[in-house]
Amino acid sequence: MGNAGVEARLSDHPFLNIEILTQNLPTRDAALALLLRFKPTLVDEVSEIERSLTRNDLETVRFHTHRIRSGSLYLGIEGVGLPATQLEELLENQAPLDDILAAWSVLRTACRRFLSHDRAGLESLIGGLS
Repeated sequence: MGNAGVEARLSDHPFLNIEILTQNLPTRDAALALLLRFKPTLVDEVSEIERSLTRNDLETVRFHTHRIRSGSLYLGIEGVGLPATQLEELLENQAPLDDILAAWSVLRTACRRFLSHDRAGLESLIGGLS
């Protein structure tokens, strides 16, 4: 599945799924705190993936992609978790490098989108969560 397929799948899901977020973190303060704590972790994981790609170390790319997938899906950040899932599946199936790089491009863009939200932006995303 190329970029268009991943992006089409993403359009069927909210960037941040409040239902999942509240299942795991029922209060607004807890949700906001963990979303804010996830940001530097995500920066580190993205950096590790980029370094690993320059070394063609796809196993390390898979490891850090899995960390992004699990953390973002736990928090309901489907806009990041779904592209991470796609990339992880490609890596596990030893897909062609062009497919892996295309999926990484989608995931990197999604990570940047999440990271672009400051505290006020994250508060806006979680809306009226009490």
